[in-house]
Amino acid sequence: MVTQLEQSNCAFYFIMKDGNTAGYMKLNFAEAQTETYDGESVEIEKLYVLPAFKRQGLGRKLLEFAEETAKQDYAEYLWLGGLE
Repeated sequence: MVTQLEQSNCAFYFIMKDGNTAGYMKLNFAEAQTETYDGESVEIEKLYVLPAFKRQGLGRKLLEFAEETAKQDYAEYLWLGGLE
């Protein structure tokens, strides 16, 4: 994970609940995206909410934050990467 944290053009965001880390999300920008980069997108590579914090709207908050971040980056669209 240290290698991923040091990677350029990607960012990790953590969501807290009652002083505890409840989940996190990794966004990839530019050439850090896992598939062909077209210059118009931001990728959500990872989005996790711990089981104890599910069904509290935290995943939705992370998605809304990703959408706002993509808009600020002037991205035309946001997409969800996945493992095959």
